[in-house]
Amino acid sequence: MDGEVTLRPPEQVAILGAVQTRYEARKAHQTYNELVHEVVDQLLTETGVGTRREQEP
Repeated sequence: MDGEVTLRPPEQVAILGAVQTRYEARKAHQTYNELVHEVVDQLLTETGVGTRREQEP
């Protein structure tokens, strides 16, 4: 299967929240990955999605 791509039908998804990062006229100092990370990190922090919760004994 080298080089083959298997496409699957999309699974159901939901939008849990939206955030807006600080406005800057240009963000040339950041790579695309850094821009995405900034938004995703802020979204996860604000919604609490993906955070670890301590298990009760």
